Amino acid sequence: MYHHRNLLVMLASFAILFAGLGSMATTAHAATWHKGTPTAIRGTWRTKTSKSLRTYIHVTSTKYNCDQMYDTKEHAYITDPYRVTNVYYHHKSGSQYYYIKGAHNTEPGTKQVYYVIHKVGNKLREHEYGQSVKGHYTKFNAKYGAWFYKI
Repeated sequence: MYHHRNLLVMLASFAILFAGLGSMATTAHAATWHKGTPTAIRGTWRTKTSKSLRTYIHVTSTKYNCDQMYDTKEHAYITDPYRVTNVYYHHKSGSQYYYIKGAHNTEPGTKQVYYVIHKVGNKLREHEYGQSVKGHYTKFNAKYGAWFYKI
């Protein structure tokens, strides 16, 4: 009788233990993509003058326009910007990196582009990836570009 009671107590303990393990919450580690651009990088950014050319990035709430060249001697834009529309981003709180993806208007054969933006204080730089027709992302540039400064 005594062994039978101990066996029942032990079985009940295991049942409670396994029921408790199944009800424990797990945390998700997937990044949440938000529509638009992060407010921290919105505005106009430019490189420092290199002889007579400056490169600009214009970020609005819905678009990321980059690589617009400005000739300071002629006072004219000499290239059209790459426009990224249908923009989504994600950013881990406390991180200096922002991840932006969207539809690219100028790269032939590219469905989407993906930018890694490194922002430190009032300057940022970008690393660009493009998605091929097969769906794989490849680097457009091998390293981060020049620093852009907020104006």
